[in-house]
Amino acid sequence: MKTGLIYQPCGLGDILFLQKLAHHIKDQGYEIWWPVVHEFKWLSDYIPDFNWVSWDDDKEPITGPPLPESCQFPYKEKYIHGAPTEISEELFFFQGFWECRPIMAGKYNTIDLGWEDWRDYIKFNRNKEKEDRLYYEVLGLKDDTPYVLVNRRWCTRPRIEICDRISIDPADYGGARVVEATHIEGYSLFDWCKVIENAAAYNFIETAWNYLFETSELFDKVKDKPMFLHHRWGDWSETRYLFNLPWQYQ
Repeated sequence: MKTGLIYQPCGLGDILFLQKLAHHIKDQGYEIWWPVVHEFKWLSDYIPDFNWVSWDDDKEPITGPPLPESCQFPYKEKYIHGAPTEISEELFFFQGFWECRPIMAGKYNTIDLGWEDWRDYIKFNRNKEKEDRLYYEVLGLKDDTPYVLVNRRWCTRPRIEICDRISIDPADYGGARVVEATHIEGYSLFDWCKVIENAAAYNFIETAWNYLFETSELFDKVKDKPMFLHHRWGDWSETRYLFNLPWQYQ
């Protein structure tokens, strides 16, 4: 079996954005192996098209190879940060970290593959039981509960950052209940789909959630609601061109 190996272990938004590229490689007969930091090992439960391999660095987080002996996959010796993309009959190694501008489109440009329809390739299995548990039991929501969904958190490593510019005070939303998106042990980004679908409005920092919002699962369910998006540093040049949803950019 020919091997497709992708070096994009973190940046969940980047990982979602590169689903089209992974399918492109797979369609050429390569079996996809995609090592990721341990925080994203849950991807294997939702996207079964590829072999997701945890870096297995939960006890001692690392920034790159050499990876633990317990983390095994084909052509591991080729898996090097900064190594250029390599394409041969037996191996398609794609380097996701490469100096290019704009950064996201540049990933596709390195192999002359169009990126514009990236959202059409994010296909994932939904766990409706977990979605319901999160919605009803963990968050205490009801079917008729009006609420604004707020996300102030971004980045996974080296630490989670919080955007203090985004309010979680109900008074700033006309008294509506505020549900803040946080990391809850045992629940993945995809498990928030029901919460996303039923929210009355959104006030978000730009992060991986935006790529999820663009998918066919959610796009039509959110597009007609108030949507506010804040940038981490105030420069939209690297991300705004990617999104089709009518965000009000702050």
